[in-house]
Amino acid sequence: MRAGGFRLSVALPCAWLATALFAYGHVTEIVIAEDTPSQPLLLNINGLDATRPISFFTRSSNPMLVPEGNVQFRDADGGAILRITPALNETGTASLSLHATDGITTATQLVNVTVMAVNDSPTLSRIPDQMISESGSTSPISFTIGDVETPAASLIVTARSSDTSLLPNEAIVIAGNGPIRTLTATPREGRSGAVRATIAVTDGEASTTRDFEIRVGAVNHAPVANAGPDQTLLATNTTSLNGTATDDGNDRLMTLWSVVAGPSGVEFANASSLNTTARFAAHGIYTLRLSVSDGDLSDTDDVEIVVAGGAIAHVQEARRKRR
Repeated sequence: MRAGGFRLSVALPCAWLATALFAYGHVTEIVIAEDTPSQPLLLNINGLDATRPISFFTRSSNPMLVPEGNVQFRDADGGAILRITPALNETGTASLSLHATDGITTATQLVNVTVMAVNDSPTLSRIPDQMISESGSTSPISFTIGDVETPAASLIVTARSSDTSLLPNEAIVIAGNGPIRTLTATPREGRSGAVRATIAVTDGEASTTRDFEIRVGAVNHAPVANAGPDQTLLATNTTSLNGTATDDGNDRLMTLWSVVAGPSGVEFANASSLNTTARFAAHGIYTLRLSVSDGDLSDTDDVEIVVAGGAIAHVQEARRKRR
């Protein structure tokens, strides 16, 4: 079985032998909505020789509205099923001549088809998910809109956020006035997380929406090192170092004490610990540095320690007495 201007072979029962006529309840007017196929219509056919294959073909007075290939037949119990599909976005009227033939006799039915206009929903292109850094903005994101009946410049485009604490509605800015529009989203300063933005385009009656995700990644801020206050040692050559380190995340910080300047070496009890002791071999002025790193970013802070000559002499005298 074939459709439209092509022949469709359908085997029909012998009980249909009578006058050569189509019959569909004597209905010759069909009204359907734009872009919508008709309901299946049952056709009875009389007068053809059911011992021979029966073929169907169609002639349309308005192929732009109802192409002949869009008129489909298929066999069914007790008759044939007809379905008519108008061309996309077309409205108006067309007269269809439906023909069934067994190769000798042809039965014909005239059907007038009216396709009523409906308001098509606007179109809106897909917008891909986005990922931006904390306190940043998306680059302008292009998308297209359109409508069959309404000029693009007259379409209304709006945007809303699923989480206004992260991305306020007013922070989604739509630009452009034609079929190509752009969108820029600016989350709140210092906030991170995921949010969905929904874009809607409407012609005043029908609307279309699309949503996409914006993932705002937290920025890794550098840790802060504090080596503690400067010190002066008068009666000892050993002191406690009490450093601190702060970070914005839960990263495990790496710390290290080192000597930046001094007259001699310095012995640290544990150079990798924030809280440790330092032993100086000679008097003078020392600069010690505390370095802190989260693996990506780092910070340093220096402490100045003055070891007085009397402190070294006192320690040396105590050692001689112990001997």
